[in-house]
Amino acid sequence: IESFSRVISADDSPPNERARAYLWLGKLFDSKKDRVMALAQYDTLIGLDCDADIKAEANRYKRRPYGG
Repeated sequence: IESFSRVISADDSPPNERARAYLWLGKLFDSKKDRVMALAQYDTLIGLDCDADIKAEANRYKRRPYGG
């Protein structure tokens, strides 16, 4: 979680890299059964200017939790 958080907070992280960090954080929180935190990560990712495929994956996990 710490490593992904560093990517998110770095000013020079490219949008797709930042989006993938949010996606993995969402997956981690889903695997820990913390759905509220997982959804927050997916929602933040969807608000980024990033690749549509990454957003589509986040939307899938919003409908059905990762690992669920």
